[in-house]
Amino acid sequence: LVTARYQHTATLLLDGNVLVTGGDTGISASTSTAELYDSSAGTWTPLASAMSAGRRLHTAVLLDDGTVLIAGGLTTTTSNFPLTTDIYDPSTQTFTRTTGSLSHSHAYVQGGLLGSSAIVATGRSRDGGVQTVGTSTELYDSKSQSWTEGIDLHYARRFYTGTSLADNLFLLLGGCINTDSRIDVPEFYGSCPDDGFVGFYCNQCEPGCCGDNCANCSETYRWDEMSAESDSGRSLHTATLLGTKLLVAGGKDTAVLSSALLLDLITEE
Repeated sequence: LVTARYQHTATLLLDGNVLVTGGDTGISASTSTAELYDSSAGTWTPLASAMSAGRRLHTAVLLDDGTVLIAGGLTTTTSNFPLTTDIYDPSTQTFTRTTGSLSHSHAYVQGGLLGSSAIVATGRSRDGGVQTVGTSTELYDSKSQSWTEGIDLHYARRFYTGTSLADNLFLLLGGCINTDSRIDVPEFYGSCPDDGFVGFYCNQCEPGCCGDNCANCSETYRWDEMSAESDSGRSLHTATLLGTKLLVAGGKDTAVLSSALLLDLITEE
């Protein structure tokens, strides 16, 4: 890297290069800078363009058009959460502030792709001057560059993983409220298509409630809990999608973990 940083994001772009944004430069100050890794040359180049705010512990979501959405995080202090969001355009190597901004502050945040749009789920938030581990979510419309408030999570959590799955689903796993309260119930955001999913992907659908325009549904998209219990009561772990399975590794419970979990998304085992 050109600039030393941690708590940054790294996003694999469609051209095979890697975009690194933000992070803490080591003096408890979040940077708005970014740099690009050229995978063919093996070199790092600082970008002349910067984000609208310095941020760390934020999220970067690769959208289907190849641009990258940057949202959430912390700026210079633990109580300063930027509401502005940015789009990175790899064709011009520039950041542009989006038309809309977040309604809630989000740090330790996870974001994922939903079709041509994106979802951001909070970790720690600061609303009304009070910091909490939150449940709020927000949805980004890439066409209008606007944000709308989403449906709240069932469980407040931070230090969790968020994984985009097939069929416009977004899975949250693990996390904690505090050092003594870990969440072992995964939940996912999505809706069922007309023909339904197999196993995990549709077993939460209510009878007669499938399809984007179903009149029987009060909410087309919603958060649902996985019906099967899993050994996912851990935080600060990783989750890697392997086809229809999710590899969950490491993290912390009451101690640092060396164990790994291979969760089958079809059988929920």
